[in-house]
Amino acid sequence: MHLDYRQNCQKRTHDYQPLIFVVDNDLDNLMFANYIIESMDMGFVEIQDSNKCLELVYKLLPDIVRAMAQDRELASISTIAVPGLTKPEDREKLIAADFDAYLSKPYLIEDLESKIYQLLKCPLV
Repeated sequence: MHLDYRQNCQKRTHDYQPLIFVVDNDLDNLMFANYIIESMDMGFVEIQDSNKCLELVYKLLPDIVRAMAQDRELASISTIAVPGLTKPEDREKLIAADFDAYLSKPYLIEDLESKIYQLLKCPLV
């Protein structure tokens, strides 16, 4: 399924490479997410410091931020929360905090790819 997304997204964004910020204080999580995004032929910036992330978001205006927090002034940027939370009420809190998508750790590569393509509005074939 994710290959169909990839083909349509590449057609739509022929001259444009989406930029995705990956913010996590765990180096292993950063490396895993970056591997996935790089394999999707998209640009990424990895950040372990959430304060530095906000500064860079204002400068670079990425398409998606895979992070644990969202600034209301940057509401046009899609966000994916990827916490280690597992309770239904935790998911509800993230949705109430205006995250656009949610994945629980551990997640499958295909799950993150699918969320990214959906947020970039790359339609299925």
